[in-house]
Amino acid sequence: MKSIKLMFLMLLCLACQEYRVSYPLSDPKIQTNKSDLVGKWRFERGLLLSDSSELSYGTNSIEIRPFNLHEYIIKLVPDSIETASDVMLFRGFESQIDAVRYANMTFLEGVDIKPMYSIYKFEVLGEKLIFWGVPEQVFDSLGISITSISKHNKFMKKHSSRAIWLHQYEYSKLPD
Repeated sequence: MKSIKLMFLMLLCLACQEYRVSYPLSDPKIQTNKSDLVGKWRFERGLLLSDSSELSYGTNSIEIRPFNLHEYIIKLVPDSIETASDVMLFRGFESQIDAVRYANMTFLEGVDIKPMYSIYKFEVLGEKLIFWGVPEQVFDSLGISITSISKHNKFMKKHSSRAIWLHQYEYSKLPD
């Protein structure tokens, strides 16, 4: 039972707090994988940027590995792992819009389920991976309907530097 609660909490913190839509920012085949993302990363802290408070987010690490030339497999592993079901798997790829890097991530649920994409703006600064998410309620308050990749891309061009990116997550690179 504790394992189910932990998985639910991790999924809630990662995916449900951030906006999710049916369309990514680009076709996965447009961008090729970059080696600066590949490896193991240790969670350091999460911040709510509107008031600099800590985000409640369990301690974890992520492992990013190439899946193919254009996509990654992202494995989120909580520190207090009890069973294999505590590990969460995502499939993701990068999009770049006006030199800003974005991660398009979808939870690996099943082959018959239409994927929902969580989008994170990110930077790799040496041994640090920092990414920002848009809280679901902030996205919903904008009253925007994303009905295609091109509409999503247009939305991101307009909002890439705006203060809607309120969740910040910081990870440090671990030796392989």
